[in-house]
Amino acid sequence: MSHESKGLPRFATPEEVDAAATRRAVEVFRSFPNVYVPAEQVAGAGGIEKLSLTDWVRAGLLPKPEGSGGRGNKSRYPLYAVTCASFVKGQREMGFSLAEIRPQLTVKFGKKIVELLAEPRQSRNDARKNRLDDA
Repeated sequence: MSHESKGLPRFATPEEVDAAATRRAVEVFRSFPNVYVPAEQVAGAGGIEKLSLTDWVRAGLLPKPEGSGGRGNKSRYPLYAVTCASFVKGQREMGFSLAEIRPQLTVKFGKKIVELLAEPRQSRNDARKNRLDDA
């Protein structure tokens, strides 16, 4: 019995990752609801270091990762995160800031994408600055 018929979470095949980079995020979400990719693949699609994914999640440009469970609990992202990361990479290359990209995600992928992404939060640098100002 296949993973899809059971609805069990699984990691994406290389072909699914390639397809996700060129499709609409909501379409990928509907087509592959229980398919995940490791953080390294999302970072690769976005052309960034793995540690920078946290900044993109904080900016509300990617969904929150889930833990894979078990030993060496690794972060896993829904497959549509590859689609979003590819789009964000293109926007960054055109000179847009992270804050400017979230509304563009809605234009590109529709309003449904906002429900799939993490809520934007204050950047780490801004949060640190506010703590210092309050002290």
